[in-house]
Amino acid sequence: MKIVIFGATGRTGSEILRSALNNGHEVKALVRTPKKCEPHERLTVIQGGCAKC
Repeated sequence: MKIVIFGATGRTGSEILRSALNNGHEVKALVRTPKKCEPHERLTVIQGGCAKC
């Protein structure tokens, strides 16, 4: 399954991200700070944020 997670480095988002990858899903994660995500073969990290951030 393909999954998109918004806020994947936050408390809840990071748990959902870990669980999704452990269960073999392909994940796209929208984060403010890409460095906070560990690389993974099924993970695509997209940097985003608001104009004021």
